[in-house]
Amino acid sequence: MAEAQINAEFGRLFRTDFLQRRRDALHVVLDRARARGDLPPRPAPSTVLDIVFGALWYRLLATREPVDDDLINDLTATLTRIPQTPAGTSNDPGGPQ
Repeated sequence: MAEAQINAEFGRLFRTDFLQRRRDALHVVLDRARARGDLPPRPAPSTVLDIVFGALWYRLLATREPVDDDLINDLTATLTRIPQTPAGTSNDPGGPQ
């Protein structure tokens, strides 16, 4: 990850050969979960990917805490309970509708 920030060619390969394959694989899992009704329609799949991979990278690079069942269960619980508010609306009664 650090090398990808300072070496443009490595960064390109890292994003296309390493990260994108993993994002594509998780996207398939998310599509199947949505088709079964296990995930709400929002957030968008790309946002879910960012949430999941962001949490994983943060654990691995910043905190060095384990990527364990607790993290996976917490991510799953969070993503399956996100309110299904359509884009452009608000849950705030005083906000835009």
